[in-house]
Amino acid sequence: MEEALIILKKIQNKLMNRNNEDDQQIANDINNAIKIISEHKCISNNSEMIEFNETIKELKEENNKMNMNNKDMKNEIDKLTSLFKEYKEELQKFKNEKTNKELFYIYEVNKSGKYRILGDKFVENNKNKGYLIINGKRTEELEIYANLVEGKNEITIVFSPIIVDFSYMFMCCENLVDISSLKTWNVSNVISFKYMFNHCQKLIDISPLTYWDVSNSKSFHGMFAGCNNLENISYLKNWNVSNSKTFSWMFGSCYKLIDISPLSNWDVSNSNSFELMFNQCYSLKDISPLTNWNVSNSNSFRCTFECCSKLENISPIQNWNVSNSKSFERFFFSCSKLKDINPLKNWDVSNSNTFNDMFLRCKNLEDFSPIKNWNVSNSNAFYNMFSDTKLADLSPMKDWNVSNSTTFSGMFSSCPNIVNLEPIKNWNVSNSTTFDGMFSHCSNIVDLEPIKNWNVSNSTTFGGMFRYLEKLVDLEPIKNWNVSNSTSFQGMFEGCRNIIDLSPIQNWNVSNSTSFERMFEGCRNISDLNPIKYWDVSKSKSFRCMFMECEKLVDLSPIQNWNVSNSTSFESMFRRCRNLVDISPLINWHISDTKDTIQTYAMFDCTNVVDKKILEKWNLPKEKFKALFYN
Repeated sequence: MEEALIILKKIQNKLMNRNNEDDQQIANDINNAIKIISEHKCISNNSEMIEFNETIKELKEENNKMNMNNKDMKNEIDKLTSLFKEYKEELQKFKNEKTNKELFYIYEVNKSGKYRILGDKFVENNKNKGYLIINGKRTEELEIYANLVEGKNEITIVFSPIIVDFSYMFMCCENLVDISSLKTWNVSNVISFKYMFNHCQKLIDISPLTYWDVSNSKSFHGMFAGCNNLENISYLKNWNVSNSKTFSWMFGSCYKLIDISPLSNWDVSNSNSFELMFNQCYSLKDISPLTNWNVSNSNSFRCTFECCSKLENISPIQNWNVSNSKSFERFFFSCSKLKDINPLKNWDVSNSNTFNDMFLRCKNLEDFSPIKNWNVSNSNAFYNMFSDTKLADLSPMKDWNVSNSTTFSGMFSSCPNIVNLEPIKNWNVSNSTTFDGMFSHCSNIVDLEPIKNWNVSNSTTFGGMFRYLEKLVDLEPIKNWNVSNSTSFQGMFEGCRNIIDLSPIQNWNVSNSTSFERMFEGCRNISDLNPIKYWDVSKSKSFRCMFMECEKLVDLSPIQNWNVSNSTSFESMFRRCRNLVDISPLINWHISDTKDTIQTYAMFDCTNVVDKKILEKWNLPKEKFKALFYN
């Protein structure tokens, strides 16, 4: 390279002596070439080689253009051309030596002989930008799978310097343990580390990444997610992540991660997502290092601390500016030790359109008064928001504007401490299309009077809404509900063992329903079906378990004229109705199974049924007829 430097300076001096304005361009080109060589002492990568080659071409063109018939000048340029070829060979040799030193790996391979080396997306984005050397044999390009022998395999990964996307690079390399050879990688131009070490389950030591310059990266999405044994992330302390747009799922499922203090000084202000960032970090207890994080640009906190089962103190995030967030879905899902949410009382959640599962399975959380002033008016979903908590008092939600919500499914399900629905009696639920399981397993609710005036006319499903309200007796408060748009009443009153009288719902228009599956299953005190004799059930596809375990049911004559011809399932419809003796009222039901598509298994409990043959009129195959009767 020194020889090239001498030649270039020699040409430069000759041009300076000519003092010709037309020589300015060629002088600039020479300066560039001198700069390349002076700074690097050698041509260290392809981009420099290309630039040097272009300089030589331009020297030739400009020399010809200016009719510089100076033989010395031509000879000097020819020498440069010759040197270029030598440098090209030297560069390749340099790259090979560098590769063997820095990018040499030995992988353990399973018995199948297949091992995932690089992820699909990595290959897709970087095709023909590198290759593998497997057991001494070179591939033509980076491969997803390689045929390897069982045991240890020598693998060299050769990358072209122009790769700027490391997404999916070592994803699912479950046996990757040693990444020491990555220590000297120049990643300063990389814009994405998405899923780079995702599900590298044996990776423990990431110290080789200590001095990586990641300042240009826009994404760390899922970078270490699934690294189940990763515990020490102190080596990331000085990473400059200020340009990143997302940290979503970065440490998700890092089960052993306890100390996140190395992240305390990270500048995350440009990030628009922290979704799943610490999802399933089962050992994470102290989040104080996140106190000063600027998260104001984030539009989603979905699942951020999901399943952080040891997390108890959330005061460090009390001053987070979450006003731009559109989602808090599953934010604290299954944070089973969380008891105090007072730090959230001043959060501005007014832009959020979903709170689905936000506190689901926070089994020790009882007091929700801190969030009584939350503005939830933009939310269209509260699915399972408080499910499986110790919530007893609904008064904190009394003034919530829920008018935009289209679903309340499971919102208060499995909250056995709820007794009084009075605080939410004035809720405007008119936009909701589903109430599935809203109060399911709220076993201490007795009175539905507070919600008698709810407008539920837009709902298309009430599946399991009052499932296992074991103390519920009176359906009178909901007799005027307009349920005409509903296509499903599946399990609506399942397990309501104290309901006796169905007359309050006798005028319900259920004609659009396609499923009555389990609607009254376990209603052990129902004995009279007369109130629902005129129900139009003609569109129903399923009556599966509808009256199962209605032990006091004796008379089926009220439903003898039901049109059940569209149904394909009668399985266990009257199973365990142990006092049912006479099934003759159903003789005219149109049940024909010529195509073997109807399920009738255990439709009746045969213990006390007197005349089974009476149903031979039904067009059922012999084996299915036998299976009609349980036991």
